[in-house]
Amino acid sequence: MKESISYHNTTREKKTKKLKDKAISQQDQIHLFLTLYGKKTASELWTELYKNTNTPLTSVRRALSNLAYEERVEKLAEKKIGMFGRPEHYYSLISTK
Repeated sequence: MKESISYHNTTREKKTKKLKDKAISQQDQIHLFLTLYGKKTASELWTELYKNTNTPLTSVRRALSNLAYEERVEKLAEKKIGMFGRPEHYYSLISTK
């Protein structure tokens, strides 16, 4: 299985261990949620998991991208209009046929 970079240090933070751990934890939460509830868009995941927190939608998108890169979830061709009026892809666990 591929391993992604869990935290992208775009603000040049010095101590990133805690930030990396938080990003990995978020990926695990999202993976578990998809396991339990099936396919979701980034906006749906944000609304259901993080709406009442200070977690930005971009963190959910990063987590989904990392999970897709690691081949733990797949980006589906199916789309839905998201919270900003733009189409968003659904993500789900990778099907085992």
